[in-house]
Amino acid sequence: MQEPSQIVHRKVLPGGITVLFQKAPHTVSASAGVFVRVGSRHESSKNAGYCHFLEHMLFKDTAKRSAKQQAEDIERVGGFTNAATSREYTYFHVTVAGKHIGIGLELLAEMIYEPLLKQSDIDNEAGVILEELQGYEDSPEDYIHDFYYQNFFLKIL
Repeated sequence: MQEPSQIVHRKVLPGGITVLFQKAPHTVSASAGVFVRVGSRHESSKNAGYCHFLEHMLFKDTAKRSAKQQAEDIERVGGFTNAATSREYTYFHVTVAGKHIGIGLELLAEMIYEPLLKQSDIDNEAGVILEELQGYEDSPEDYIHDFYYQNFFLKIL
């Protein structure tokens, strides 16, 4: 028999969103993540980088809060947010004290469903991403990873 903390519960919501959750009785924190099945491998050469760019943009102002207010609200309850884009998916997550998970979920929902996507933020974020890419290109580990992906993995798909 599995320990209760090892059981993953699965529920499909009416809109088709799959929710997975797992109780961790020995912790006081709670984490929530949203995984979107779109990553860099779903992009063409014409729209390369869109997923990563959108990931960044969702941390900007929403219809309800400025980016600064989002950061202050989550930090006020000892939490943090983060996101990443991979080849297969883009994800957004929040970790807070368990009693504040409602605030974390509210913030995630606002980021995903109510971003303002202001032109000034778009213009500024382009420079940030270009700097990230420069750092990526200077990394031997990332170079090797990309080399193997392009020359071996893609050939077996």
